[in-house]
Amino acid sequence: MYSKIGVADSISNLKPQQVEVTAQKGDWYKVISDQGTGWIQPSPGKLAVVENMNATAELKDNAYTYKYPDAFSPKGSTLSPQTVQVIGRWSDWLLINTNNGNWWIDGRHIELNSAAEEAAPEIAPEGEVPAA
Repeated sequence: MYSKIGVADSISNLKPQQVEVTAQKGDWYKVISDQGTGWIQPSPGKLAVVENMNATAELKDNAYTYKYPDAFSPKGSTLSPQTVQVIGRWSDWLLINTNNGNWWIDGRHIELNSAAEEAAPEIAPEGEVPAA
């Protein structure tokens, strides 16, 4: 991580983690990390833009959890078949919320149930009365 774009000396060496991107200029990204705010240029690293979600998924088989969306990242626990809360997605990976924090699972064979598909009250446009 660098204090400015294009400077030679870094201010810190980031370990893999989720960061918040606050600005972009070319292939540089200003991020907020666990070590503060600065600029990164992800190559040769990997920057994954995580799509925020609010869905559930039914695990039909055991599933490994991972610290990062990468099969070579540190593993967490193995989840038995259950319904999990999905809070993010990147490529084929799903970020889930568990009692032990947020973990990634391989989502290639998992079907999502969108929160929008659950029964929600119908809201009428302003000035209109909903049909009975």
